[in-house]
Amino acid sequence: MDMLQLKLFISVAQMRSFTKTAQEFYMAQPTVSNHIKALERSLGVQLLVRDSRRVLLTTEGQEFISYAEKLLAVQMEAENRLRNMAKGRRGHIRIAMM
Repeated sequence: MDMLQLKLFISVAQMRSFTKTAQEFYMAQPTVSNHIKALERSLGVQLLVRDSRRVLLTTEGQEFISYAEKLLAVQMEAENRLRNMAKGRRGHIRIAMM
């Protein structure tokens, strides 16, 4: 599982479309589909039900999406923290008034 797979999964789940996700990420639709299939293989579950007209989350997909969102949020938080540390910003400032 990698972060791109998580981002693509979240996008497909929200947009209910592989095509729209592909456009958003400047990818071909089969590339998006292959990333989602790889994610499903690595997790050992089907996350999405696909047919010619719609995309739906499976029960496992509904459960996993909140974890995927949390994982991406933690990644962003870690990256921001490290960037701040590299710029010399290391602590917290707390100000209280009475």
